[in-house]
Amino acid sequence: MNRKGDISMTEQNKIAYEVNETIETRMGRHPGYRRAHARGILFKARFIPNGKAAAFTKAEPLLKDTEAIVRFSHSSPDPSMTDAASPIKGMAVRLLSQSGPLNLVMATVPVFIAKQPETFHNIMNGLALKDGKIRPLNALKLFIKKPEARAFLRILQNSRLPESFATVPYHAIHAFWLVDETGKRQAVRFRFVPERISYDKPKIIPQEEELKQRVARGPVRFHLQVQLADETDAVDDPTVEWPNDRPLIEVGTLTLEEEIKEQEDLMFDPTLLPTGIEATGDPIFAFRKLVYEESMRRRHQEAKRNRHGD
Repeated sequence: MNRKGDISMTEQNKIAYEVNETIETRMGRHPGYRRAHARGILFKARFIPNGKAAAFTKAEPLLKDTEAIVRFSHSSPDPSMTDAASPIKGMAVRLLSQSGPLNLVMATVPVFIAKQPETFHNIMNGLALKDGKIRPLNALKLFIKKPEARAFLRILQNSRLPESFATVPYHAIHAFWLVDETGKRQAVRFRFVPERISYDKPKIIPQEEELKQRVARGPVRFHLQVQLADETDAVDDPTVEWPNDRPLIEVGTLTLEEEIKEQEDLMFDPTLLPTGIEATGDPIFAFRKLVYEESMRRRHQEAKRNRHGD
């Protein structure tokens, strides 16, 4: 029997389907593209740990030098949307290892807009997106009706277009359990913080091209940090920020090496975790996988129709 407030997997799959439907209704159909974060750029990278993660976890991707795949993206489902019209940027990172990959699906905002799948779908319908923009009146109504969305909407209102994908921090939003060799668990949140170096002011060009030029000129690095929760922090609610005084520990450095071809079959499944890292009870965490799978299913159907000329 489900706990109060839980929904079955069948219900979650239905909501995941409806979320993809809502995206297409609000933003139009764009065959071959992801239903969110449609436009992006993919890089080969390398992650080099500094050894500090060993105090908290036995997860191989955080303990050994490893290859990585990194996708930077704009949040809009419409690939023709301008950079400025999509202020939230994404950074999806896959750290490879023999024991299995670690996928960190991150954004330039530290919180999510909902803590339950059905609430997320209701909010999407309520915002009535048009041309990728949130209507202030609709947002105000949601602010009143959905208190959990307030932090996200406040942060979104104060968000500015980053000058580059390479100059802004990215947050994994969800909490994870790090598990050490003794079985001891520590709740953490991950973030990638850009290395502070002197940047030339970017030219007014698409941000994918700007990042590609940066990488061609020299190393572009991000430092992986883990924020440690204490016993009072919510580990299963992605709408709540943890206090700023929680310890931050840098555990390694990610370096972008070269652009690689976009892989439409690539899905950054956040629930695919190596030994030493576990998911919390956050309902949105598992739900994201279902939404991504439905998006991929539609892309495969579209590709099949194109091959057969339908």
